[in-house]
Amino acid sequence: MTRPASWCSPAREYRDSIPERRGTCGPIVAHLPPLMCLPRAVVGWDGGDGGTMAKKNTAAKQLAEVTARANARFTINLQRAFVDLCGKLNQAYGQPARDAAEMRSRHVFALMAIARFLKRVGPHGDLAHFADQFAKFAQALQDLHDGIRAPIFTPALANRSDQTAVWLARAHVALAVETMRQLGQSRGRAAKWAAKKHPDLKQLITESGADLDRSKSLEKAMISWCEDFTSRKVKNRYAARTYAEGLGKLRAWAVSRNSDQMEDEQTGCSRKLLS
Repeated sequence: MTRPASWCSPAREYRDSIPERRGTCGPIVAHLPPLMCLPRAVVGWDGGDGGTMAKKNTAAKQLAEVTARANARFTINLQRAFVDLCGKLNQAYGQPARDAAEMRSRHVFALMAIARFLKRVGPHGDLAHFADQFAKFAQALQDLHDGIRAPIFTPALANRSDQTAVWLARAHVALAVETMRQLGQSRGRAAKWAAKKHPDLKQLITESGADLDRSKSLEKAMISWCEDFTSRKVKNRYAARTYAEGLGKLRAWAVSRNSDQMEDEQTGCSRKLLS
């Protein structure tokens, strides 16, 4: 029985319509169109490089979309966490503290805010470890407020030297006086000007005793600080470095400046004296 034409593939019908060349064992397939030379299963196949590449492109697109959404969520969460941190830091340091005890409590509050921020933006990575360190430091500071001193607050070698913050403030005062000297004034006159303009700098005087002139006069104290910094007698390395670097920059800067610019610098130093 002859099969219906619908049963024959297009390739077979094409081959059957071509006469065989004498001396060959089959039809002349060299002149067939490329698709007609392939089996039916190959012609309709959707695998190979084309199918794999299509699947890879789809997977890559889906991964890119997921990554973009995750990055967007992270950015939003980071912005919210940062805004919250800024608010808490402003709450801690927005106003001057009334005393040392209140300042210590504010430090504890700020440290805990930083710990929460780090834990919020990186709960499963290294940031969580850093958050724990800030939290531990805050707890140790709180213990100190309650009369319990942690080893971290025990000095390696006790001494009666003033705090670094005090010496850094003195370094800025000395630099302000040196700025005035660059304008042609004497150190004594510059110190007198600064003492009159900023009497609150007396809080930087910690010496006491009847024979200490600088404990009674802010002007003399300023001159003494300038002399100590200039002669490198200041033992606090942070303040000494701050003064040396500032003085070097001031001298290099003053070479190419006129008097008006120097007076502007004097005004700037005046604003920084109590900062």
